[in-house]
Amino acid sequence: MAIVEINKETCARCNACAFVCGGMLIYPKEGDYPRQIPGTDEFCMRCGHCIGICPTGSITHEGDTPWALEMRGILRMHDMGFDIFLRNAPALVTTFAEKGNPMAASDCAIALGYFDLAAKSLGLGCCWDGYFYISAVSFEPMIKAVGLPEGYMPYGALVVGYPKFTYQRIPTRKPARIIWHS
Repeated sequence: MAIVEINKETCARCNACAFVCGGMLIYPKEGDYPRQIPGTDEFCMRCGHCIGICPTGSITHEGDTPWALEMRGILRMHDMGFDIFLRNAPALVTTFAEKGNPMAASDCAIALGYFDLAAKSLGLGCCWDGYFYISAVSFEPMIKAVGLPEGYMPYGALVVGYPKFTYQRIPTRKPARIIWHS
């Protein structure tokens, strides 16, 4: 049984879920119902984007598998022609700063946050690109491809473009674990 369940009685067959799936695990089938690629349960990040984009609320997640997508798997998908890193966006914005700067991570996150807000006011869509970021700080071929000056590192990235779909609801999230101290 697949983790992603699609209610065929209410599905509009728009394939929006397939186009926004971060792991590209949902297969769009023109004129038919989208479906999860068989054998990909362990790769589902449970981000909820498929649920959030569905105009009819026809998608649910079943089971509770951990996120098991590793860099080798991402690169295999990339080699098969799936643009995991940029999601076919025409632009990538990344922030970088000196390694070891204690304020770099928060400064860069704030800068990207403001960029994200400003882009939306211009009708652009942004997606925080964790795949690109993690590979740009930990995977040697990507580090070389990014080509930052010696002593610098990226602290975040956004893909930017005009959105193909509009989200109909906020993706579901696990409840926040908050510890209150008095």
